[in-house]
Amino acid sequence: MTVTLMDIELAVDFGLSAFADSEAYLNVSTGEIVYVGDFVDEEPPSDLYENEDYILLPTKHDLELGGPLVMYFAQRHLSNNVGDVRNIFSRKGAYQRFKHLLVTLGKLEDWYEFETEQTKLAIKQWCSENGVEFED
Repeated sequence: MTVTLMDIELAVDFGLSAFADSEAYLNVSTGEIVYVGDFVDEEPPSDLYENEDYILLPTKHDLELGGPLVMYFAQRHLSNNVGDVRNIFSRKGAYQRFKHLLVTLGKLEDWYEFETEQTKLAIKQWCSENGVEFED
């Protein structure tokens, strides 16, 4: 079984969608990804929760790709603004304000590249730890 890295990335994003009860599972035998949630039309396999071939895919939160990643980026790329970033993330609506700061500093594209790279690295690490083979 081999699954594409892009398919896993999409499933990881799905787990943090706007729908609170969204999850994605990978069938390690077939490479099939099953999406479960209030707004998913297809019924999941009846044995999804009992079949050991299905493993729950992580979310970006599980992979620590939220606040910790932002702070890592800030320390590496916004050393003069780390305090501003901390302050931004002490209140609700942080990502919108963070992106506004990045636009002001001309660093928005750097953030997107960094976030994409770190997400791929974290997913590859998760796959390695869970014996999931993937192709780029």
